[in-house]
Amino acid sequence: MLLHTDPVPWVATLRDRNDLPLLRADDLTNEMLTEVGVIAVHVVAEKRSTFSRANVFAEVLRQIHGVRFASADDRMAVVERTVHLALSDVLLISAPELAHTPERFTRPDRTSKFRARGFEVYTTQALLDAEARLLDAGRWGC
Repeated sequence: MLLHTDPVPWVATLRDRNDLPLLRADDLTNEMLTEVGVIAVHVVAEKRSTFSRANVFAEVLRQIHGVRFASADDRMAVVERTVHLALSDVLLISAPELAHTPERFTRPDRTSKFRARGFEVYTTQALLDAEARLLDAGRWGC
């Protein structure tokens, strides 16, 4: 659209065109967010066999892109809750810490400073099952 006049009045006419309510973080139930998390994990798992929290976080943001929130804090609270719920249903496949980390080398959240934040690697049971089927097929020449 080409405007031949000042765009400010035209933009002002758009201000009240969206009648969707502004949501707060506590307006959405865990059941609703679990569904979003399942979709986000499914989309991420279609693209990669292993993924990080950041991958799920980004996909959750894409999934709720059109939702109107009362504030940026409400949006981030919903994203964090959704990611937490989504990661509770996937498999953590990162190697565990096998050695004690002295307190001076830990962060306030008790994680080791020797590991990068967000280093954890996840996958899904469906992906592991598919890999097992491929390995079995390869062994038996199917």
